[in-house]
Amino acid sequence: MITAFVPTLNNEKTIGRVLKAIKAQTVRPKRIIVIDSGSADATESICLDAGVEFYPKSYFGDFEILGLGRARNRILELIDTPYLLSVDSDIILRPDHIEKILPMFAEDPAIAGIAGRQIELNRIHMGDKCRALVDMRDLYNESRKLKDEFRPFLMGSNNIYRTDALHIVGMAENGNKFRPFEDAFMSNYEDADVGHKLTKHGYKLLWTPSVPTYHLQKDDVRSYINRAYRYRVFKWLLNGGFETEEAYAGKIEHNINYVRMGINIITEKQRSYLAYPFFLAGFSFFIEDILHFEQGHPMARKIYNSFLKSMEHCKSEELKRGILEFNRLILDNITLERTEEYDERILEWFLSLADLSAFHKKFPAMHDTKLTETDENTRISCLTASKKRMEAEDNLNIYGNFKVMLMNLPWRKENGRYGVRAGSRWPHTYDMGRYDSALPPYIPYPFFLGHTFSLLQRAGISSWMCDAVAEGYTEEEAIFEAFGYEPNLIIAEVSVPSLTGDLKTLADIKAFLPDTKICITGPLPKDIIAQLAEKPFIDHIIDGEYEFAALKLAQDLKHKRMTQKTVPMERQDDYAQLPVPERLFTPFYNYNDRPVAALKYPSLQIQLSRGCPFGCSFCVLPSVFYGDRYRKGDIVKAVNEIEKNFKTFGIQSFYADDDTFNVDKRHVAAFAQELIDRGLNLPWMAMARADTLNDKELLTLLKQSGLIGLKFGIESTNQAALAEMNKKLNIEKCQETFEICRELGIGIHLTFTLGYLADTPVTAENTFRWLIGQNPDSMQVSLTIPFPGTPMFDTLKNMNVLTDMNMDGYDGADNLPFETPMGRDRVKLLKQQWIAAWLAFKKGERTEASQLTAFSDPHGLSEYIGSRL
Repeated sequence: MITAFVPTLNNEKTIGRVLKAIKAQTVRPKRIIVIDSGSADATESICLDAGVEFYPKSYFGDFEILGLGRARNRILELIDTPYLLSVDSDIILRPDHIEKILPMFAEDPAIAGIAGRQIELNRIHMGDKCRALVDMRDLYNESRKLKDEFRPFLMGSNNIYRTDALHIVGMAENGNKFRPFEDAFMSNYEDADVGHKLTKHGYKLLWTPSVPTYHLQKDDVRSYINRAYRYRVFKWLLNGGFETEEAYAGKIEHNINYVRMGINIITEKQRSYLAYPFFLAGFSFFIEDILHFEQGHPMARKIYNSFLKSMEHCKSEELKRGILEFNRLILDNITLERTEEYDERILEWFLSLADLSAFHKKFPAMHDTKLTETDENTRISCLTASKKRMEAEDNLNIYGNFKVMLMNLPWRKENGRYGVRAGSRWPHTYDMGRYDSALPPYIPYPFFLGHTFSLLQRAGISSWMCDAVAEGYTEEEAIFEAFGYEPNLIIAEVSVPSLTGDLKTLADIKAFLPDTKICITGPLPKDIIAQLAEKPFIDHIIDGEYEFAALKLAQDLKHKRMTQKTVPMERQDDYAQLPVPERLFTPFYNYNDRPVAALKYPSLQIQLSRGCPFGCSFCVLPSVFYGDRYRKGDIVKAVNEIEKNFKTFGIQSFYADDDTFNVDKRHVAAFAQELIDRGLNLPWMAMARADTLNDKELLTLLKQSGLIGLKFGIESTNQAALAEMNKKLNIEKCQETFEICRELGIGIHLTFTLGYLADTPVTAENTFRWLIGQNPDSMQVSLTIPFPGTPMFDTLKNMNVLTDMNMDGYDGADNLPFETPMGRDRVKLLKQQWIAAWLAFKKGERTEASQLTAFSDPHGLSEYIGSRL
């Protein structure tokens, strides 16, 4: 019925996996034939060991290289089946590939060929990521949104053709039924050529996303750019595109449109770390074109002169050196003299790259709601950071015999909400309908994952970190990044409110990678850990703070030592022993925590300590993850980290994201003094406790070191509510702190929570009146979430107050999962009123009572606001 054919050349790393997938087909091919173009590696022995037919190039004649066109013709001489399956030696099929496609031919006799959707699996290196996003655009749209379509040709990498259709075209075009392809097409374009022939003779070619295939191609940035260029230049060479300036005009637009498409996609998808490859390609495609013109062609001179002219306007010497070095081999062999001959279109394009105006005015901060555009230095820093990442890729320990993948899984709800989890003490979602970007405005850095990745790298364990939330990944993108990497161990940080989706994603990954061990961790209470231990696709669970436990688990699995299903926390009392968390191989410019615009973008998130001794009943990390132990980091190492990120990413501020920044005043003072001694002079903020910071001398020192603002958790001024949350907050001392901050010019951001059992409309309004009286620079108000494992959750559960035990509802921004004496709906309304009243106050508006319902009295709140203006 069908023969499977694999053309190959030096594919020892992938051919075994490809043949295994073909042999696993539910509809077995009559024959599996490999035609080799002259491999010098172990490809032949792998094929013979797999028990398939192997034909070396010598079988067909004395060819230096057999080539793709010739191989696709020669296979037709060897087979007698009505269908021919062709897959490249780096394409994996699903077991039901043939079973699904063959019936489609019966639906329309005019269909000559069918191909499945090709999904790029290797998406670790920058070249692979560029190819996946732009060349294939494989996951640019989710599978469920794609439809079958007829195309002018099918990619040669995966297709099934009717052999009689190929015979007819071969006879009609070349006088030989075994020659539908052109022998001369050695490495590409043979698929497009035969497609045009088939459609010319009335046949249809069907592309279907319902039958996915998986591509194992690997590219670094240079091979990606070379491949992208080579695949496209062939058509222009065939059609005389380099003969005259008029003919070349189309090639100019082709080059520009391809690179512009790449820049637009990485901007929309917020993958700014891929900017440098497209920056390079924007020049390199034209520099390569020079080689295809005849000696002395005026167009070659115009390209060369336009390039040299644009280099005079390059905004960055580092970027200029990078372009020249990348194209050194070609530029050193160009014998053209420099003149004033330019092509206006090419020069305009080169200049837009050189001055970075080719990039969006907000690039790379598309999700930042406090910016309308970024400055020139930020764009330069983003491009140079992308360059540094490219140069550092080969030094990272990614691929080895034992691989670990760390994951912050995507969190997307069907109602359009997008969640943040790892790095946040308050897992919550955003209504993305409110934002014109792929990401919410707040993206926390996942410190536990970052430390663990650095720890694994330091220990010599091959590893990769996938922060799918900060990448803006869909579930498909995360799954296929894992599938392509094929790790031995996946460690995923999850959370209670995202757990339903997390488990589904991990189960899907396990279906693709049944031999991969899956470990989950995160702020999970004991009872949920016990339930998760019963899941068949979960192999391990780390209970508590996980960096060193993850390292031990990886080492035990690597060395085949006994392991436990539930792995206990490896206590590490010296927080300073943790290595600096990884930054370069993350989507750095997407991490964003800027409560005020004065905390300039891009802003680094750091931690100087871990833990909090104050015991608030709602706080999940001390309750569930690492207890109330307070541990200090190394001040010198922290400031070194700030300096390094200033040099690498051009940070313009930083945020100290400690559990409680000011637990140890001497530690805080030492940090400020180190900043002053180094002369960093960067604006920064921190999350602090208000009633223990009424120290003018300390605050003055912090101000001198660059402190511009502080976040304070107030929650409520109602003493009954504060007692309910075990907050023990002294409001009077808080006010003393605020007074000092205002005197010193330190900004104030306050956070509040509504929905405690002790809350009433009156206490809520009293707290709001207090807020207005303090008049901080900014504030936020949230609904009470008793996260499982916290004392608050246990208390409410014992009181039979919790009415919603569906953990999906424990979203820190979207729900109140229990009834209060005031009523759940009333609390939600109070939150809306609070925000509206606050915005009206800050805008200086005298809000009419008809426009703003008061908390407890329809007139009282709006009148109070009016009296304060």
